[in-house]
Amino acid sequence: MEKIIKALEAKRKEMGLNYNELSKQCGVAASSVKSILQGKQNASMRSIISIALALGYKFEMVETSK
Repeated sequence: MEKIIKALEAKRKEMGLNYNELSKQCGVAASSVKSILQGKQNASMRSIISIALALGYKFEMVETSK
């Protein structure tokens, strides 16, 4: 999960968004966005996906062989 969080934070910076702007786009409270992306708060999968979608990522479920 740490790798994902770091990638999201890097993308936020690359896009020039502050935490308040990203919060408005993803629907997650600005204080939570900041805490999550700074690694200070454990995030729900819902929050991670909301932030990622706002940053232009998409999610796919891929079944792997056992």
